[in-house]
Amino acid sequence: MIMLLAIFASSMAAIAQVQPPYHVPVGEVNDTLTTSGLQVRTILALPQPADRTLFKELIDGPCKLVDTRKGSTYDGTPYGNLYGRETGDFSPGENRVYKFSGHLVDLPHTNECADKIPNVNVVALTLQVWSYNDGTKNGALLFDGHRFTPEMLSQTTQFNKPLFLIYENGAKETTTAGQVQVYDAPIGFGGYDGQSFNLLNALASTDVVVQILGYHVADTAKGEKGDTGADGKNGTVCTVAWSVLDALTPHAYTMTCDGKLVSTWGPGSQGPAGPIGPTGPKG
Repeated sequence: MIMLLAIFASSMAAIAQVQPPYHVPVGEVNDTLTTSGLQVRTILALPQPADRTLFKELIDGPCKLVDTRKGSTYDGTPYGNLYGRETGDFSPGENRVYKFSGHLVDLPHTNECADKIPNVNVVALTLQVWSYNDGTKNGALLFDGHRFTPEMLSQTTQFNKPLFLIYENGAKETTTAGQVQVYDAPIGFGGYDGQSFNLLNALASTDVVVQILGYHVADTAKGEKGDTGADGKNGTVCTVAWSVLDALTPHAYTMTCDGKLVSTWGPGSQGPAGPIGPTGPKG
């Protein structure tokens, strides 16, 4: 009997240590937690409709959308090492359009982000971008044609647009995390189909890694209508009256507010005579 109790206790301890993967605690009825991932309300420094959003964290952690370093699993595609270079596969001035959802032809099924992000209603992405090079370059990465945060400027990296990531001489690895707004425009309209973003590399060659942490949808929820407020106080009632004083000063005015005299005034004194006008033409 003692041996059975020991086995039972040991089994219960083992069960207690097993936790379901990606466990999310259940909160109040009206909160934003769900059992399929973490979802929170956010306010972003982006234009509408990406200013107020519901952020949905990817349930199984960040997915790697882009890795241009040679030897990555995405070699031979725009998502990986496209040109076969040992380093610096992303050329200066090069602009690549990256699908993050949609058809598998555009986003290969082998990509970590395949089937993880909806292909409709996404207004922004939260992501992290890395730059890898030999540490002798001054350059930058930005989402060309998109609004994003943070937006940075650099004295050493002169460029006429706000920058998302700045890599400078002396740093072989640089990373920035933030958000990029995506646009739900007609497919083929400059690549902005609500399922992609444009990444521009400026001024120098580098390798790039992009991880997506989650996505944002517009927060259209509205709170319940509040109770009617109390009636305000009555405003002050003022009246203006005039009276005849005498033939020289025919009128005087008074203003009373709530029965109290607050002001009086009347015609001003006669001003000085004006200058004599010029003589008229001879008749």
